[in-house]
Amino acid sequence: MTVKNIAEGSYRELAYEEDCYILTMTNESAGIQKVTRAIDRSFIQFHFCLKGGGKYIFNEGHYALEIGADHSLLLYNTQTDLPMHLELRPKSQVVSLIMT
Repeated sequence: MTVKNIAEGSYRELAYEEDCYILTMTNESAGIQKVTRAIDRSFIQFHFCLKGGGKYIFNEGHYALEIGADHSLLLYNTQTDLPMHLELRPKSQVVSLIMT
């Protein structure tokens, strides 16, 4: 398991199996926190916002998807990699399941 302290928040990554990861991201600060992770095209991504909200950014900032409290997001693209670039709002928490 990887645990990183990101200012006043945390990022935890648990490898459940070789191709299955559970990520938890929490932002307890007053500012937006950026979380990035390389994810290739073989993975399906499920993102669940437990509280607060955030924005997933793609294609070098040309495209973005918002996620709010009690909502989820499914991402999968066989044509191109979809690395995670999340701007997590203050007082927010997101849990992600990344698997093949």
